[in-house]
Amino acid sequence: MKLNRSSEQQGMLLGLLAVLLWSTVATAFKLALDVWPLHGVLWLAATVSLMFFTGVLWQAGALRGSLRLLRRYWKRALLLGLLNPVVYYFTLFGAYDQLSAQIAQPINYTWAFVLSLLAALWHKAPVRVRDWQGMALGYLGVVVLVLGAQGRLEVTGPGVFLAILSTLFWAGYWAIGMKDRRPSLVAMFHHFLLAWPVLTGLMFWFGPEFLLQPAGWGPALYIGLFEMGLAFLLWMTALKQVSNTARVANLIFIAPFLSLIWVSWILGEPIVFTTPIGLVLILAGQWWQHRR
Repeated sequence: MKLNRSSEQQGMLLGLLAVLLWSTVATAFKLALDVWPLHGVLWLAATVSLMFFTGVLWQAGALRGSLRLLRRYWKRALLLGLLNPVVYYFTLFGAYDQLSAQIAQPINYTWAFVLSLLAALWHKAPVRVRDWQGMALGYLGVVVLVLGAQGRLEVTGPGVFLAILSTLFWAGYWAIGMKDRRPSLVAMFHHFLLAWPVLTGLMFWFGPEFLLQPAGWGPALYIGLFEMGLAFLLWMTALKQVSNTARVANLIFIAPFLSLIWVSWILGEPIVFTTPIGLVLILAGQWWQHRR
């Protein structure tokens, strides 16, 4: 399908806006988790995101059809909803709770390596030498990040483990969803809708006292609206607006470097020299994997 120049430009702009929003989430995670417990941040963020997806579908006149479609896909939706947002974000927030933002965020980008392995297993195909080389380069970047942070930044063994584990859950979520026939927005709505009762139950189980701390409301609302909701919608729309999706997809590599700016300016974290080195190694590993 041939798209006009205006559509291409709009797609690139929407992609850049999504990347800009995603670049701020590491900072928002730390601000929220400094005040509220994990279950509190996740419950409010997921609630806001569910409201956002519901509103978008209602505005498009697709809400009723989405609910009818859920009757057919409820088992898949429940499984994926337990993965994302429940298990994935609990694990990711646990990592951010124990690591500096400039360490947790780059490690999160290694999920692409895990996805390549899962995709090979899924299709019963051998893992290419290039994939192993890319992973070796990427995880060397993780080692550089962690060793460089020792004695300078907040870093713990369990935190690093949780950060890496979160990439397994996120990659698993995408691997299972690869053959999903539902529209992306509808699928996200289903997942958050079925996950919400679980998150609400956990919120009351662990206690809702965090709601009395007003400092946590802003960051948690921001995460739900912009990281889980609007950025996703902008990104999906951007991919549909351009003829070459790789042009938009490559924009995502800007996000981690922008993130370091917000981490330094807003959180006041001193950016150690090994952080950009480790980040470059991780992204270089991904580039090598996908290089033709």
